[in-house]
Amino acid sequence: MDFLDRMNETIDYIEDNLDGEISNIKIAQITCCPLHQFGRIFTYVVGIPLSEYIRRRRLTQAAHDLHLGNEKIIDIALKYNYDSPNSFRRAFIEMHGITPSEARRKGVILKSYPRLSFHISIRGDVEMNYRIEEKELVLVGIRRNSISPEDYGKIWDEFLDEKMPAHGKTPNAIIRDDLDLYRPPVWQMGVYIMNDDGTFDLIIGAESDGREVNIEGIETIRIPVKTWAAFKTDPGGHVKELGELHLRIKSEWLPSSGYVQYKQISAEVYPMDTTIDVPTYQPELWIAVSKK
Repeated sequence: MDFLDRMNETIDYIEDNLDGEISNIKIAQITCCPLHQFGRIFTYVVGIPLSEYIRRRRLTQAAHDLHLGNEKIIDIALKYNYDSPNSFRRAFIEMHGITPSEARRKGVILKSYPRLSFHISIRGDVEMNYRIEEKELVLVGIRRNSISPEDYGKIWDEFLDEKMPAHGKTPNAIIRDDLDLYRPPVWQMGVYIMNDDGTFDLIIGAESDGREVNIEGIETIRIPVKTWAAFKTDPGGHVKELGELHLRIKSEWLPSSGYVQYKQISAEVYPMDTTIDVPTYQPELWIAVSKK
């Protein structure tokens, strides 16, 4: 299935469940990529986060229900995933400028946020620079298996900010300072391996230099992937550019490259000699591939 078809299928799923539970696991299954990656693509294309799109669509439907039906306000609030009438009232006023009670009156002006449909014309008039890496990665770092989409940020925070009780240091500090493993060409790397159930395994660390590492909580992890397609963001690029790269790789490069993505494995590579605030900062996006 084409990736843009998957994006439209995701919208279909969201629309069918505006008045119920919208599962991040299900969205990851439909898109075949971790939710944070799809979220970056969505924000790049639409201009707002996925969560904000869902919020606006639910409040649009809630306004229709209030204006045309006789349901109680508390029932409509619960229907569209609000825990209380007060939280629903605040959100409704923020979007529509009037209270839910006022929305029942004839002649009031309500806002309608339309359902999305993706019809993107890919012209290929902007070149994509890439390289093919033949590499079996051996990383030193942490691995967390069967991560739900909601836990993505927590794992990165754990790696960067939470000190390990046995060492009094963060995993990031141990790898950077004690093991001195942040070095070209790989630097800091986060590897994402999608599972069939919509969860994913997340490995964060740096490439091994061959030394045996015996540090509690730090693992040596072998990722048996031979071929990677590596793409750089534009200089100074970060979250927005990674979202653009994900979209262009899946919708432009992969269909015409002679490759397919291998087992839905991808990686983000962050240089450590600069900071995200400088113009030369260029994270990379790697996609594990195999020949068609």
